[in-house]
This record gives sequence, structure tokens and C-alpha cells, in this order.
Amino acid sequence: LADDFTLNDPGVTALFPKTAVLEFIGELFASHESLEFEAHTILVDGAHSAIHFVLELDGKVFDGVDLISWGEDKMERLDAYFTLRG
Repeated sequence: LADDFTLNDPGVTALFPKTAVLEFIGELFASHESLEFEAHTILVDGAHSAIHFVLELDGKVFDGVDLISWGEDKMERLDAYFTLRG
């Protein structure tokens, strides 16, 4: 992650810098008994990537898409969108 990495997620809006994002992600992982992530489709076009994924947190299943912007071999921004199945 770039030092000025920004995360936009349904749980947070424009969270940055990298240290705050890593803390948020660490708390997310620590607050769940089980976590499974499966990437289904990954598209790459220059400095942008899109990942369609399924995420399971403690039995709740989410379908989602991550849109990633890259710069100098590091992620600069991630915009996450997902919905709860069922």
C-alpha cells in the first residue's frame, strides 16, 4: 500500500493514510471468528484493477467488487462495494 493509501468501504469513507487503513483491517479480522475470501474474476487495465469476490464473515456471505487504483507498484486507492446475500 502507498503511504497515502485511501480506502472507501461501506463501513468507512475515505479512510487514510495507510496506517489507519491497516488498523481498520486488523480490527475487522480480529472481530470475527471466521473469515473466508474468494476472488472470482480479476480484471486489470493499466493502473486499475477490479476484483469480483465472495467474502464470508462468521457465516454471513457478501458478494462484492473491489476497484483498485495503482501507482508505482503500490495500491493508492481501493473502493469496495458489496451486498449481503439472502
